[in-house]
Amino acid sequence: EKTAEVEKQAEETEVMLDFQAQQLSGIDVPAMGASLKDRMLAQFEVEADDPVNVDFTGSSLGLLNEHIFTPTLGQINDQFADQPLVQARLLQTMASTLRKLGLLEEAASPQARALELRINQLGTQDPATLASMNDMGKMLLDLGRYEEAMPYGLQALESRRRILGDEHPDTLSSITDMGDLLIRQGKYDEAMPFCLEALGTYRRTLGDEHPSTIAAMADMGGLLSDKGKYEKAMEYYVEALDVSRRTIGSEHPDTLLLINDIGVILYLQGKYDKAMPYYSESLETSRRILGNEHPDTIGSISNMGSLLLKLGKNEEALRYFTESLEASRLVLGDEHPDTLYEIYVMGGILVDEGKYDEAKEYYTEALEARRRILGDEHPETLTSISDMGMLFHIQGMYDEAMPYYIEALETSRRTLGDDHPDTITSMGNMSMLLLNQGKYSEAMKYYNNTLESGHDTTSDVDP
Repeated sequence: EKTAEVEKQAEETEVMLDFQAQQLSGIDVPAMGASLKDRMLAQFEVEADDPVNVDFTGSSLGLLNEHIFTPTLGQINDQFADQPLVQARLLQTMASTLRKLGLLEEAASPQARALELRINQLGTQDPATLASMNDMGKMLLDLGRYEEAMPYGLQALESRRRILGDEHPDTLSSITDMGDLLIRQGKYDEAMPFCLEALGTYRRTLGDEHPSTIAAMADMGGLLSDKGKYEKAMEYYVEALDVSRRTIGSEHPDTLLLINDIGVILYLQGKYDKAMPYYSESLETSRRILGNEHPDTIGSISNMGSLLLKLGKNEEALRYFTESLEASRLVLGDEHPDTLYEIYVMGGILVDEGKYDEAKEYYTEALEARRRILGDEHPETLTSISDMGMLFHIQGMYDEAMPYYIEALETSRRTLGDDHPDTITSMGNMSMLLLNQGKYSEAMKYYNNTLESGHDTTSDVDP
């Protein structure tokens, strides 16, 4: 009878936990933002079409964090201190919800505590512990702390393969996350087997329209884009977007990312007019659905600035970049890779305006932080190295430019290969620098290499 009573209490607790988890993870912040906007406009008798410079979704998110999430975390820690597994489950749900909503720093503490409790209570090989371990890696990945994320991702993947098998959904999630982590680190060749395995298994076991399959298509498109295979990348993105629009709708955050990604591919191919509709749709919908301070929206704002810059609309571009940089510093921190991209781009704008001393400050901040956080061989670091050389080059400081160009070219050749567009650009820059120095025969060798590549041979620096 005592055993039966305990089992009944456990079942009742399980039902309660399931209900609470659904309530937390099911919060619809965009809907709250829209409701708040409607109420405010009605209260102040403002016409719906009048411009109102208020981020209602962001405001809703802030209120939720202050009045719901923070008090709830305190209650979880107080009320379930003597029930560590219950506490761990609720903390994990809270951490996952906060991360999904873009509150990354707020998610760190409950995520770490959930993992600690599960390791202490269940050991390192229990599926629940492995779930928290994998989520810890994903949180660190979202925070841009790639080296810290790696051991969590590796241990979760290896244990899940051994305990659950290669085709278990949890294992596939770890395979996907490992591919994503390697891509973020610029290790494209290492990432390819993981992306191929995940996509092939998802297609076979879940079908082409499952959200996990769509995400795997997007990952493959992103990887091919990073390798400079734009046409092939576009095939994966177009398929993924078509299925996503049809199955979850055009305003779902996952669909918005795909819309933005196709715009990026067109941008990278120099098809700026074709990229504009995708960038516009992604940005306008992200502002409305996710809010101005969501990481995805910040990325869309920055992309729009880059596109406007290419179209010669520098003043408009500067407004977007200023907004995205301020939001990125606020939300992600000064050393997050996305923030460093914003800093780097701001330097580029100042270069275009001929403000070289100011540009150098931004370029230096981005380069030093990228070396420290991403490493000397990461593609984004190489871009900073190359552009630092370009900054000296266009000022006629050829000797100062040369070591940057040499490092960028040698590292690009070694890590990306001779046929990658970034390597070709580096060869073009080197050719132009040698030409300006009067070293014509050496310049011709690099120029001929760019011709043989079949890529655009235009240097970043005018002759």
